[in-house]
Amino acid sequence: MHIKLVLLLGLTGYHLWCKKMIVKLENGDFTLSSHRWRLFNEVPTVFLLAIVLLAVYRNALDFVMALVGIIGFMILLMMGVRAYRQARERNPNI
Repeated sequence: MHIKLVLLLGLTGYHLWCKKMIVKLENGDFTLSSHRWRLFNEVPTVFLLAIVLLAVYRNALDFVMALVGIIGFMILLMMGVRAYRQARERNPNI
């Protein structure tokens, strides 16, 4: 229960950070590269996956296994973003 609340607070913090980034973008202050924006876009996916897994599998899911699964999912996301970046560098028309 406490872990879900911490993840929910993290997701709320992410949304507040998004609002801050929107204000910066409106002022023309572009601080992140397109690669970093893609990574930034995947943060809520990881939070939501963790929250749903912990909600659905309450007692049946061992904390260590959940943590390993979430870290594995994060690694897959990073590999996908990196592959897209490399494909885009090879062919900028993608």
